[in-house]
Amino acid sequence: MQIILSIKAFNGGICLSDSKKKKLKEDDSLTSLKKYLKSNKEKAYDYATKNTKYNEQGHPTISTKDEWASETEWDDLFATMKKEKLRKGANE
Repeated sequence: MQIILSIKAFNGGICLSDSKKKKLKEDDSLTSLKKYLKSNKEKAYDYATKNTKYNEQGHPTISTKDEWASETEWDDLFATMKKEKLRKGANE
């Protein structure tokens, strides 16, 4: 993982903005989660499998009443990435 920080000198030290501090905390949390899941892979898989509902064909399903059913974050991200790819392709 590559972390890029913009820093500025401040009274002989380094001052990070609040958003940069938050990003560092998020990176630390993700790193910790990654380490935990790597060392507890089987437990995590078993837990996820036991808490997943399956249809008659054995496929995992999500209820239409699930709080995440109307979540659009990944669709929005995909659309943004697709637009960026098309924009970059047009500039080449």
